[in-house]
Amino acid sequence: MRKSVFIKKKGEYTRVNSDEVRYIKSDGDYSTIHLEGGRSILTSRTPLKDLITLFDNPTFFRVHKSYIVNIEKINRINADGVFIDDQLIPVSTTKKKMLTERLKI
Repeated sequence: MRKSVFIKKKGEYTRVNSDEVRYIKSDGDYSTIHLEGGRSILTSRTPLKDLITLFDNPTFFRVHKSYIVNIEKINRINADGVFIDDQLIPVSTTKKKMLTERLKI
C-alpha cells in the first residue's frame, strides 16, 4: 500500500498523499484528482485504471467508469450514489453490490 505517489502535471511531478485524495474524476483524456481543502490536480492522458494501480491502496474503489473514490471519505450513501462532503458521485449499477460489500453495509 502506497502512502503517496508522484503525479505528472505540465512537465513536472507533484507528490500526492493518498490520505488527502477525496475522489478522482475522469473526463476524456484528463483526470482530476480532488484533494482535501478544495484543492485539485489535473492530469492528462492518465486513465483511471492506471491511477488506481498507481495508488495501490485498498481505500480506493472505482464506483463508476468516470470515478474512483476514497471510501474513507464517503459520508453518505443513497440510491443516487455516494457523497463525499456535499459532492454526489454516481455509482454504476454493476458496482453497487461490490461497494456495499466493501463497506460492510
